[in-house]
Amino acid sequence: KAQILSPVLANLRSKVDDYIERLAGAPPISAYTAVKSNKGFILFALRAPLASTNNNDDHRRLEKENPGRRSIHNFAQLIDATKRKWPDLEIRVHLFSESTSYPLQVALWRRARIVVGLHGGALSGSLWLSPGQGLLEITPREKSCGFPGMFAHVTAAVGARYHGILCQSCSMRNGGFVDENLFIETLSSLLQKTTTPSLHHKNQ
Repeated sequence: KAQILSPVLANLRSKVDDYIERLAGAPPISAYTAVKSNKGFILFALRAPLASTNNNDDHRRLEKENPGRRSIHNFAQLIDATKRKWPDLEIRVHLFSESTSYPLQVALWRRARIVVGLHGGALSGSLWLSPGQGLLEITPREKSCGFPGMFAHVTAAVGARYHGILCQSCSMRNGGFVDENLFIETLSSLLQKTTTPSLHHKNQ
């Protein structure tokens, strides 16, 4: 099981975070987190476009256009359910593609209260989480990297919170559907354990 906070990673982060922030051209994170009313946002991290419906033809089209990309067929519905459940929370959906600069990816991960994503490369940004943040990972039933796996270890090492869903109806090759009630229940539990990012760099 994961998982301990790593002072080595925290020390490394304190040296590079400011530099990457400047490359991203984003507003200073210190100004962002200083807003008392800010509750943070939930970031849905995608590696492939969302299917707008549960229609199988729509999923087959997207899989053909994005070969090798595992998928959650009802991801759009999970996002809608999140918006209904927490109307006061900001929800952001971002497609992390080759056109998204790495500094921008880091900036998004550092500002989110919780990041939600399917097991895979889209969750590599978990390295940039901080105490006060959380990761909700959805893992296909084959759990090729274990469950909890590598992203749980990284999340714990940087001091953030991790919750995972093992999707028994999801396969690595064909994707599947995540139980909406289980998803909302897991996300609700994680929200109770997160706030907004606390920063590794004391000067930020």
